[in-house]
Amino acid sequence: MLPFSDLVSVAAKQIIINASVSETRIALLEQDELINIHIERHNKQGIVGNVYLGKVIRVLPGMQSAFIDIGVGQAGFLYAKDALGAEAVFEEEEGDEPYPANKQPIEKLIREGQQIVVQVIKESYGSKGPRLTMGVAVPGRYLVLLPASSRTGVSRKIESEAERRRLRELVGSIREKNLGIIARTAAEKVGREQLQRDLRYLTELWEKLAARKNSGKSPNLLHMDYSIVTRVARDLYTDEVQRIVIDDEGGYQELIAFFKKIDASSSAKIELYRGDIPVFDIYGIELDIELALQARVDLPSGGFVVVDETEALTTFDINTGKYTGRKNPSETILQTNLEAVKTVATQIRLRDIGGIIVIDFIDMNSRADREKVYKALLHQLKPDKARTSILKISDIGLVQMTRKRTRESLEKTLTTICPACDGSGHQKSQATLAYELFRDVERIYHRTKTNRMQLRVREDIYRFIVTEEKGHLDHLQNKFSIRIELLATPWHDPAWEREPYQIVQG
Repeated sequence: MLPFSDLVSVAAKQIIINASVSETRIALLEQDELINIHIERHNKQGIVGNVYLGKVIRVLPGMQSAFIDIGVGQAGFLYAKDALGAEAVFEEEEGDEPYPANKQPIEKLIREGQQIVVQVIKESYGSKGPRLTMGVAVPGRYLVLLPASSRTGVSRKIESEAERRRLRELVGSIREKNLGIIARTAAEKVGREQLQRDLRYLTELWEKLAARKNSGKSPNLLHMDYSIVTRVARDLYTDEVQRIVIDDEGGYQELIAFFKKIDASSSAKIELYRGDIPVFDIYGIELDIELALQARVDLPSGGFVVVDETEALTTFDINTGKYTGRKNPSETILQTNLEAVKTVATQIRLRDIGGIIVIDFIDMNSRADREKVYKALLHQLKPDKARTSILKISDIGLVQMTRKRTRESLEKTLTTICPACDGSGHQKSQATLAYELFRDVERIYHRTKTNRMQLRVREDIYRFIVTEEKGHLDHLQNKFSIRIELLATPWHDPAWEREPYQIVQG
């Protein structure tokens, strides 16, 4: 068990993992501030990175695309540019030159009924199925293996020309024939031995995958990407991360095994948390998640930002609020906009907002002030792994930008359409409230050591628990040797308008 004093010490970056029977939540902290949260519910696991033997069910020459059955319910969507010969891969890890997109008509490359190997590069979203590519990429800790390519490259996020030359030469010297390699951002300053170890691991993984593609009929899963615990550690971990704290024994062993394969020295940073206080409570992450679902975010000086996420786009509206400043109005406006830049950049990453984004800064008459705010925005968004495209600030203070979307935003994950307002607002979903209830049960048990609890819950949450999460409820009873009685209360009961559940001890 880790000492409490060690847990709350300030570190440059920390990865905090809370794993339960029903969901896994992974938080990235910078100087104790939550900047990224990944949530995966075990009944709805992500499929990005998975490789399938798919079957072409329809080719659409007019749209230069095709529908592919990969066996996940919704048909996958393959654009012509991602068809045979294309080398589309995670965009933030591209090399010096853009990957060549396919130029041939899709009807000349694939046909209905054909079996093809595809990889998921974007989760399904709404009515849209998952987006696919035939340019399979296998990411490791430092490298990305491109089995259908022979090119080498270096992540664009590595800016030093000397380091880029070193990596390009090193990668070129260790790669095997007919296999392409991209050096990821994490490869910066990494030596030959570590890169070779990563390459051996990726090559073995690809050989196993390739052997399976001839052993079955489509649709068939050829390769499942890592669990969210290992996947996020692989993609978020850098030398700047001081510790990875996880509260689950199985996940802890999984991380140890993974890092021993690719970076044994880093396994010393992995710590198993066994404390009674939930690990997210220790770091104040629960409160940060609550704030990330609010429409209004306050700024240090008294101004605030209003966030409005819709199906088409997301807007950030900057306001001075109570902040009047001590000097002239233009300086007050500039100060508020500069404060808002950091908040907006953090909220975009934290809420994982994708698609079209419009930021409405307070009008600035000075072109120099607009340039300061624009450069500050570029700087704050630089650490973001998702690809962004940002236009200059207009004369009326508007910034238009796009951010690559690979999964649902935090709001889409944790909330559902409110039945009372029919979609004009949001409320927490049944799943979110049920998991909050389970965490409260653990908190109360650790505080009181009671052997009996009565859970009085809104009837919609009751139905969800009984039909979807009975196993989680049984797990809590067995884990703490307590008897839990679950009671449903009608939705229309006035006592439940604000509180969706109550816990009674004894």
